[in-house]
Amino acid sequence: MATIVGVSPGRYLAYGYHPSGNIQPTEFDVPPESDASVQLHLAGKREHLFEFVSSQGSPLSGATVSIKSDSAMISNHRPVDGLGKVTLQVAENSNRSAVTVWAESQMLWGGCVEIGNGDRTRVTLPPLSTGILRITRPLQVRGNPLLVSDQGAVFLASDLLRWRRTTITERESEDVIEVTGLAAGRYRAVLDQGFLLDTARVVQAACAGAISFDDPSAGTLTPGGVLELKWPAPK
Repeated sequence: MATIVGVSPGRYLAYGYHPSGNIQPTEFDVPPESDASVQLHLAGKREHLFEFVSSQGSPLSGATVSIKSDSAMISNHRPVDGLGKVTLQVAENSNRSAVTVWAESQMLWGGCVEIGNGDRTRVTLPPLSTGILRITRPLQVRGNPLLVSDQGAVFLASDLLRWRRTTITERESEDVIEVTGLAAGRYRAVLDQGFLLDTARVVQAACAGAISFDDPSAGTLTPGGVLELKWPAPK
């Protein structure tokens, strides 16, 4: 138990790590001129089997799958086997997770997957469709830049930069990040300094469809097309 004194009234987010698992972020309010208490609940992990097949129904091979759980700070990635199967860790109380699948630096698919209470989940990938996503980021901007798709996929800047096909052009006052191999769809650039340590709440919102795609920070990436976004979004 820990006690913190002198905290200003307002809403706060409490969370932390534990060697045996992950702690789910918990919001709480500190009222004026009175005490507040919050109880953190350790979110356990479980192994879950995923099966990935192509749009033609054949098992996916030679690909890597990344997952971000929607209810705790769990993020991991592993390659699939020759039958398109991979076992990943998900939070015990997780019903949905943001999943991305890529091979040879090209994203094959990214979206929100319903986990359920069973021991396995089967995912059928749509046909490949690619374009170019071009992101302009001022050098002085600080925070945790994120990219969210209308299918529920969530990318950190590090997710985008890990692809060998990604290029960065440095200018005097900004960087231009060009990502190829993203699936067609609607995307939004998000710069939120409230998510500096985890993306659990962003994944929750993306999977629930609670992130708007009708503002200047969003646009549609078409097959073979180019989508230009700015971080942060124009006012």
